[in-house]
Amino acid sequence: MKLNFLYIIAGLLLSLVAVYFISHGSDGVLIIPVLLAAGCFSAYLVGKRTYGSSSVKHIILPLFPFAIATVIGSFAWKLLMG
Repeated sequence: MKLNFLYIIAGLLLSLVAVYFISHGSDGVLIIPVLLAAGCFSAYLVGKRTYGSSSVKHIILPLFPFAIATVIGSFAWKLLMG
């Protein structure tokens, strides 16, 4: 799967922002829908540009690495900060 370098950087920054908000308690719950919407929109644009289509497969598959990074980062942050 060919991904744009800027998309990868944006996705990692999005993951870091999600980790920050998730690790700070209930405030994180409010930002999750915004992050998901931004991630879906980014994946839509990348799918459209890379594959010439915007099917569900091309939208969801690029989100998996960033979703996994967000979950792992959140758990690591909680473990490190107590």
